[in-house]
Order: sequence, then C-alpha cells, then structure tokens
Amino acid sequence: MGTVERRNREREERREQILAAARELFLREGFENVTIPRIADKIEYAPGTIYGYFQDKDDLLWNICQEGFDRMSLTARAARDSQAHPLEQLTAMGRAYIDFALDFPQDFTLMFATENMNEAFQQRVMADLIGDYSDLEARQVHGFLILLDVVQRCMAEGCLSHGPVQVVATTFWSFVHGLTTLYLTGKMKMMLLGEVPREHLYQSLDYLMASLRHDH
Repeated sequence: MGTVERRNREREERREQILAAARELFLREGFENVTIPRIADKIEYAPGTIYGYFQDKDDLLWNICQEGFDRMSLTARAARDSQAHPLEQLTAMGRAYIDFALDFPQDFTLMFATENMNEAFQQRVMADLIGDYSDLEARQVHGFLILLDVVQRCMAEGCLSHGPVQVVATTFWSFVHGLTTLYLTGKMKMMLLGEVPREHLYQSLDYLMASLRHDH
C-alpha cells in the first residue's frame, strides 16, 4: 500500500472513530450537552483534530443522520427488489425497516431525535431532502418515496384498499416506525412476555398488512 492510500485509510478510520464517539455521547448525554472538547477527550484527540473533519457538532450529527438515511434508503430499495409482487414488496420493506432499527439502534434513534436538533439543523435536513434532489432517479433513493411508489402500485393492482396514496403510505410508516420506537425506548417490555422482539414486530406488521388488504 502506497503512502497516499495509507493516509487516506487512516483519515477515514479517524473520521469513523470521531463519528462513533459522537454517536455514543449524543445518545448518552444529550446532543445539547455534548461539546467538541468532550468528544475529543473521549477518543484522546485534540479538539482541533475534530475540526479538521467536521465544522461543529451540528455537522457531526448531520453526517450521522445523512449516512443513516442513505443506508436506510438502500435497504428499502433492496427489500423492494427482493420481491416481484408489490404487496410482498411492501411487507419486505416493513421488515427491512424493523431490521434496520434493531440492527442500528443508535443511528435510528439519532436520525429521528428532532427534539435535539436546532432550527438551523432541521432546515439543512429539509434543504437536502428536497432541494438537492431535482431528478426523479435521485429522489427515488429516499425510502419514503420508494414506499409511495409501492403503495400506489398495490392500489393499481387491486391488492390494497384504495385511499389517498400519501395517507396510506404515512399510516404504514407511522405504524412500523411507532412499533420500533416503542421497543427501542423500552416501552414494550411488559407486552413482549418473553417473545423474541424481532418476531413480535414482524407479527404485528403481518397483522397490519392483513387489515390493509383489499380482499380481507
């Protein structure tokens, strides 16, 4: 490995180390309570080292969330593409969402912890999600737009009860997101009664799908 390649690898490893420390501290101590010097102290770096990678802690959180949403969108697309029928695609996407939340709980929690984000950060998120993706193909990387497309095709094929597409898609997302969030925040422990969480969430999803089917 040449010098340039080694330096690039070391820089990427250092960047990931900074992100991992920030992710842990944001969750444990609260975004507003964490400072760049606090993150630097955790990984035994000088604060200036972190500023060589990120502008500020908003930029750190931005990168954590952006990478998480990118990975979630790719997961949604893979789940959709794993099935041929749109109704099965919808079920696969719901399961993939549950899997993402359970496999990456820290990222998932931070991605949706908007109460910890200031107004400028939220505006930056919306500008990226809406303003920077002008062509259709780029917009399709976003999980919700993929969900809208699948729901619309389910209705077109008569396998899903008809209704406003965005309302039905939002209802589906809210159900799956709510389930996973309740579990991750520890509010479902009494209801699980020893069941495997992932299987319990899958079964809840199956119940939702049965209620949405046009032929139920």
